[in-house]
Amino acid sequence: MKNIYTKVSPGQAGKKPKNKTNPAPIGSRNQYGNKSEKMNKLISKAMIMAMLLFFANILQLTAQTVNETATSNAQYLPKWNAVNNPGTSTINNSQIYDDGASGIGINTGSSTPLSYMQLQVPAATGVAENCLFLNVNDASYTDWFKILNSTTVDGTFAPTLWGHSESNNFKTPLFLIGSTSSTNDAGSCSMMSFDAKLNTSGTFSSVVNNQLFKWTNDNAIKMQMFANGDLGIGINTSTPAARLEVRGSDNTTGTYSFKAENFGSISSFVIRDDGSVGIGTTSPSASLDMKSLGTSGTAFNIVNSSSSQLFQVNENGKIGIGLTSPSAYLDIKSGGTSGTAFNIVNSSSTQLFQVKEAGNVGIGLTSPAAALDIKSYGSSTGTNAFNVVNNSSLQMFGIRDDGFVTVGNTSGTELDFGTYSSSSSSAQKGYHSYVLNNGGAPLVGIDQSAEGNSSSVNGMNLFALNDADGTTVTNGLLSEAKTDGSPATCIGVNSTGYLNATNGSTAYGVYGTTDGCSGTTNSTFYGIYGTNNCTSGAGNQFWAGYFNGAAGCTGGVWTVSDEKLKENIQPLNGALNNLMLLKPKTYTFRAQEYPGMNFAEGPQMGLIAQEVENIFPNITKAGHEQEKRDANGKIITPAVDFKTLNYTALIPVIISSIQEQQGVIQKQKETITAQQTQNVQLQNSVNDLQDKFNIVMAELEKVKAIQNQCCNLQQGNSNNTGSTNDQPRLDQNAPNPFSVNTTIGYYLPANVGTAAINIQSLDGKPLLHFDVAGAGNGQILVSGGSLAPGTYIYNLIVAGNQIDSKRMVIVGQ
Repeated sequence: MKNIYTKVSPGQAGKKPKNKTNPAPIGSRNQYGNKSEKMNKLISKAMIMAMLLFFANILQLTAQTVNETATSNAQYLPKWNAVNNPGTSTINNSQIYDDGASGIGINTGSSTPLSYMQLQVPAATGVAENCLFLNVNDASYTDWFKILNSTTVDGTFAPTLWGHSESNNFKTPLFLIGSTSSTNDAGSCSMMSFDAKLNTSGTFSSVVNNQLFKWTNDNAIKMQMFANGDLGIGINTSTPAARLEVRGSDNTTGTYSFKAENFGSISSFVIRDDGSVGIGTTSPSASLDMKSLGTSGTAFNIVNSSSSQLFQVNENGKIGIGLTSPSAYLDIKSGGTSGTAFNIVNSSSTQLFQVKEAGNVGIGLTSPAAALDIKSYGSSTGTNAFNVVNNSSLQMFGIRDDGFVTVGNTSGTELDFGTYSSSSSSAQKGYHSYVLNNGGAPLVGIDQSAEGNSSSVNGMNLFALNDADGTTVTNGLLSEAKTDGSPATCIGVNSTGYLNATNGSTAYGVYGTTDGCSGTTNSTFYGIYGTNNCTSGAGNQFWAGYFNGAAGCTGGVWTVSDEKLKENIQPLNGALNNLMLLKPKTYTFRAQEYPGMNFAEGPQMGLIAQEVENIFPNITKAGHEQEKRDANGKIITPAVDFKTLNYTALIPVIISSIQEQQGVIQKQKETITAQQTQNVQLQNSVNDLQDKFNIVMAELEKVKAIQNQCCNLQQGNSNNTGSTNDQPRLDQNAPNPFSVNTTIGYYLPANVGTAAINIQSLDGKPLLHFDVAGAGNGQILVSGGSLAPGTYIYNLIVAGNQIDSKRMVIVGQ
């Protein structure tokens, strides 16, 4: 083993430093400015004394006080004095040598030290020598630091620093600490610096081939940097192929070759061992998977060196090429007006698709001459220059190479519309007609006719079928009319049913029907559906449906009236007074002055809108009949503005009025009922008085009967004495009053032929008639059930003359 040394700056107290090619001496500044020679000597002497004490403890010498000299077997460090014992000092066969000029040598013999301090370790054969061992006395040699030779090759020295720790799991075995003051922390130097040099006979240059440094784990290389600056992580046997090359541990999706996180430990960039890259996600599902941080910003951006926008992907999914704010999911802005904005060719450079900066699109050619220019590759009937199919591969539209057009059909004539259309999209149109009118002559979106003498001739037969589930829309005919002029008329569908036949025919301008309800539940069917999407604009009129002429209905007219659709619901008050202000009229329409209105003929009944408007302004509305023109645009009937009236809105008024009137009638009924009750009570009082009166009268009749009997007795006596006073007589009924039966007595002289007893009401109305005959006394029986309770008059009629009358009273049982 050769000399192991550490060079320090030459110089000693009282001597000038030698001229050596060593690093700058301690205490000097070289080109930064020289300190005084005296200061250099003092610092050097202090360093030597400190190192002597340090290495004496390393050699485990026992200190002991001696007088100026030391014996060869001393176990202590003698007090060394260069004056009293110049040259050498031998301690335990170890030599500390001071040449008095250059420095101090340990185990160097009497050789001149190569630096201020030189430590030379004895060479060993076939082993790595320990040069220096440091430990703390209470660590029991489990924590230590070594400076050693890491090679076992004789005659070579590979300096090695080795730190070891066992006593504490949380201790780092080896620390390198660099510190400075806040004054010197100015950013002009590094806290730790490593400089590799190639020494060629004392001339230093850069290393070319060796690694500058490498990290290993049990001799397995984990990271290494080469002389050219390339850094490899996880590369063991080869050099990095780039300035930074990272190699993963396997080829799976569960481990990462590279991972970057922000301060909040959120991964912003990862490279997995399987090669997939994730930006904003730790689980990339593609070779490059980017997850944006928001929904409205920019997710990906590319600009050139002049900061001109080249490519951008927004967080809402829109892609822009050549612009910063794409308004569509793919928005391309060309850099000029005459070149090519977008181009696609195949592997043989054959033109497939091209968009010119002027706006023309070419398919199969490089110079499109029209807004859409398609070049076919054949001319037969078996191939199509243009083809559209649905997601079930059913033919929707095609233009064959021979020029024939097919729609919903694969065979095709010059223009062939198929009869089947199926799609899984949410909205489909069997046919879509769009008419744009910017003024001038009339424009026709579709002009089609059919003639024949068969049982069924269809000018146009449309059919659309959608088999998709969910919320879908299928349009057999979707027509739109638009005008940019003013004033103008837009008609989405204008249909006329025209008859040239004689009898028994029917014409429909528009015929709507629904079908397919069998087996269908919770569905809605509209034969004809109209809607109005315009609800604002001064002077505008809005009608979801308008009929010029009579309108008929067999199933009733239904008006929306659900409570959930209404607000500010209040009772309708005062309807009867307002209804009484209306003035119904009879009238006829002025059909000759307004022929385009198709008025009803003959006398009509109704109201005048202007009169109603003063009472109910919210049920009148302005109407407008559009002018009618012929095929050349000439006005046939002029436009008419008029007032309309919602007669249906009067139904609640009529109902409320009837309810108000019924309230009045009810009050009158209650008044009449009260009066009738009072009348009954009065009548009962009268009847009671009448009954009492009848009883009195009956008693009087009894008295009268007794009186008559007395008179008759006297008369009989007179007759016995030869008197001729023989007269008819009517007796008072007995009992009276009665409830079941009563008997009426009478007397007829012998000279009386026929007689009768009649019973009548107090107002003279005849009720019962009894014929009586025979001379002498007689009686009749009157049943109480034959007459209602009350007071009656009965008379005796003889030879047509009323002889006498009396009253009888029937009381209830």
